[in-house]
Amino acid sequence: MNLEQWRSKKKSVQLTGAPPVFCVGRIGFNSLYRYMDIYKLLAVGLGGTLGSVARYITVRAIDQRLNAVFPFGTLAVNIVGSFILGLVYTVALRKTGMNENWRIFLGAGFCGGFTTFSAFAWENLGLLQQKNFGMAVTYIIGSLFLGIIAVLLGVWAGRTL
Repeated sequence: MNLEQWRSKKKSVQLTGAPPVFCVGRIGFNSLYRYMDIYKLLAVGLGGTLGSVARYITVRAIDQRLNAVFPFGTLAVNIVGSFILGLVYTVALRKTGMNENWRIFLGAGFCGGFTTFSAFAWENLGLLQQKNFGMAVTYIIGSLFLGIIAVLLGVWAGRTL
């Protein structure tokens, strides 16, 4: 859809939102824009950027300090991110003044950028290829168990605030 088609369609259907910036087949910016608010997209993007940078710094610092085969850095960011997510969503659900954009910035944005399932999967693949089966199983079970405990602690902390 080009700009002229969008303008004529807008007059006849009264669509809201910005004109299309891109269009792939039938899915374009307008159809996405109906479901997304530009401030929410910016909140996710900025939060994700900050979370990714924080993850990179944290993982590098932990892994360089420990110099171990076991991926302690990724484990740490996933556990801390789980705690933060439990805390943020609990506080947001209590409606204590945290608006939706802040919840999205911290939850989907920062925690989404800070935690990493793809690195977790990649590191487990590496452990399995190196035949470190015990370490891989420990990492998988430990990540799941500690992640759930961290979310519960975050929820508990959010309820006590």
